Amino acid sequence: MKKIVFPLLLSILPPTACNSSSETENQTQNSMARTDAKLTSESKEIINEYNQIIIQSQYEPDSQNINQKLKNILPKIAQIHSEKERNNLALNINMRLGNYVEAYAITNKILAKNETTNMKNFQCLLIEVLEKPKNEVENCYLHSVNLYKKQLDNMTKDDPYYDQTEWAYYASLLHANKPEYKSKLRQLVDSKSTEDKQTYETMYEIETTPDGRKSILDKYKS
Repeated sequence: MKKIVFPLLLSILPPTACNSSSETENQTQNSMARTDAKLTSESKEIINEYNQIIIQSQYEPDSQNINQKLKNILPKIAQIHSEKERNNLALNINMRLGNYVEAYAITNKILAKNETTNMKNFQCLLIEVLEKPKNEVENCYLHSVNLYKKQLDNMTKDDPYYDQTEWAYYASLLHANKPEYKSKLRQLVDSKSTEDKQTYETMYEIETTPDGRKSILDKYKS
């Protein structure tokens, strides 16, 4: 079955215990390969140190020990000369440590440089985690809606990411306090083949029920 990426869960976030150690090592190696050519040796050393901590977290039952190592490396992250890598790693670490105010500030920096749909959607979720006023949450998702609409307008329906983008578009409308779009998500679920339907049923549960939304928010509050 093809892998469907949940719109609210960003690939830049640190691997969790559900990843196997080999998957985590492959992810960190691929990340290094993508950025290797444009990084100084000092920056590479810092990123490699961070990657090793994340890999170790797959074997280390003591989360406090891992968190302490992340706290220790956080000041070094500021020395990475690539702004993109610096912001991504700082965001990852602050989310893992529960520093949500700091993480929110970093999302503003990232979005000021490159306003992507996934990062904006993640920022909206982070605003929910921070329990900001309801109108601020809704306005964030409305902004996300506009970004997804532009993306959809530039995609053909046979694009492999069209369905996921359409889903994220309707989900953002729902979270922007437009309950009529719940039925649109249901229609998307019902349109799927047996192969993908269970995944979309799970996504529907997460997006449309209080317990489902809470399960996402609790990942960042725990």
